[in-house]
Amino acid sequence: MLVWTRGGFTILHKRLERGRFSFPARVTATATSVEIDGHELSMLLEGLEVAREPHARRWEPRRDASSTSA
Repeated sequence: MLVWTRGGFTILHKRLERGRFSFPARVTATATSVEIDGHELSMLLEGLEVAREPHARRWEPRRDASSTSA
């Protein structure tokens, strides 16, 4: 991975002792590029599978019938 820092580019390299990196399902043989966010990158570098990890449910306000009428 190539990262820009204040002093210039930095090359980051990670080698697995065993196994392989698990890429998100949207990475296909025909994909020329794929964007991932910081969370996905962190999981990828730690060897976690993005699709299999449980995600915390986000809080959403309750939609009452009275709050939708204007």
